Amino acid sequence: MTKPARMGDFFNSVHKDYDEIHTSHIDNGKGFYTAISKPILSTEKNIKILNIGCGTGLEFESILLKVPNADIDCIDLSPEMLNLLKKRLKNFSCDLNIFCCSYLDFVYQDGMYNYIIASATLHHLLDSEKLNLYFKLLSALKNNGIFIIGDKYVLTPEEANIKLAEYNNYIRQGIDTKKGQYHIDIPTTTDNERILLKRAGFNKIKVIWQSTNYSIITCRK
Repeated sequence: MTKPARMGDFFNSVHKDYDEIHTSHIDNGKGFYTAISKPILSTEKNIKILNIGCGTGLEFESILLKVPNADIDCIDLSPEMLNLLKKRLKNFSCDLNIFCCSYLDFVYQDGMYNYIIASATLHHLLDSEKLNLYFKLLSALKNNGIFIIGDKYVLTPEEANIKLAEYNNYIRQGIDTKKGQYHIDIPTTTDNERILLKRAGFNKIKVIWQSTNYSIITCRK
């Protein structure tokens, strides 16, 4: 088993083709990136949105049709991906703030965001890491704020266990895989994600969109 690439290095290396490749990897990829905006209410107000693991911001073109004046914080490990994000949004009227760092280490402010988005990023984390993150994100949301997750969920528990076994093989090789440092996929099931979100304190958890390999889950503070 070869050593995996570091997360930031991997996405820097694929940034030019990311939009095309990633959309094609998702069954009904265009529908997925449009559906991410479904829970967001249309408004001209300067609402606050956080996007963790934002990549090139594929979902923002549909989101900003609904909230054109949003104040957006975006976190990603890849400078190259963030540069493409800035180019994508340069003609929009939103306020864009970018942070090139790990969203696991980011210092979140309490009660800051109307919406938090995690699109195709959380499948790189262990359950324990996600749970710790979810506690932070819950605090960072405004009351009744919405957490929107789009990710690889349509798999069986057996398939999820195979992915976890592959991850554990890296650990046995002495690779420090903690905190999403390497590009390794360890997707989970929607049922397991519901459990984690509920444990963190989120409520009104529901699946709002689904294809053969990806789903979108929403929950509220």
